Amino acid sequence: RVLTQADFESIASILYQVAGIRLTEGKRELVRARLRKRILATGQQDFAHYVRLVQDDPARELGNMVEALTTNETHFFREPAHFDFLAKQVLQPAKGPVRIWSAACSTGEEPYSIAMRVLDEPPASGARSVRVLATDIDGQVLATARRGVYAEECLERGISAAVCKRHFTRVEPSGKDRGGYRVADPPRSLVTFARLNLMGNWPMRGPFDTIFLRNVMIYFDGGTRAWLALRMAKLLAPGGFLLIGHSESLGLAAPGLRNLQPSVYQRTDEALPDAAVRPP
Repeated sequence: RVLTQADFESIASILYQVAGIRLTEGKRELVRARLRKRILATGQQDFAHYVRLVQDDPARELGNMVEALTTNETHFFREPAHFDFLAKQVLQPAKGPVRIWSAACSTGEEPYSIAMRVLDEPPASGARSVRVLATDIDGQVLATARRGVYAEECLERGISAAVCKRHFTRVEPSGKDRGGYRVADPPRSLVTFARLNLMGNWPMRGPFDTIFLRNVMIYFDGGTRAWLALRMAKLLAPGGFLLIGHSESLGLAAPGLRNLQPSVYQRTDEALPDAAVRPP
């Protein structure tokens, strides 16, 4: 099936409007490969008919298209310096309840890593005073996250034998279920999962002490990054932290946030402008 320039531009426009992600020409083969399965699943003749289906019946197919095109690469304790920062700068000094938001949690490795670190190095007020909100636009990866069961190979990167013993239980294979390792109840109890589009309305209220938005900003243009950073800043507690990926930067367009160190921003006392209007 041929992906024409017109079809690609239509798909790119829809994805940007819904998820804020810009598709460059370099992503054309990725789009073709990932949406071929959706074309077959929906019985469409080609990309043009598939695009028309998404436009005419978004309730049926728009979410599936977005899920197919969004990348969900992650692993436990990815970019470990952030978890050291969390323990030393957020958890250890905490004198009251701590709220943390994992804003693009994918299959759950990030929020569960946060919860495990909380349990291993709890604040003086106790681990029960810490709550982690974990959100993602993709309903399928959220289902995986809520289940909390991971194949053995998923634990080979970032998880030590000691951490595995403390925070996972073995799940034996049964029927078509391959088994694996299930996140234990103590870290699971700290995390609440919810579906959320970062481009849409945010029903939760702050303040959050720390927000993880890692390896997401790289997919947005400058205007969208600045808009999201402002919305994040408005939800942070005074002195709270926004953590982004080590390969990312907010540049200078981050009102209310100061660059504390690479990939770490701190909420300032600066009065913030309105963030209600998303840039075109």
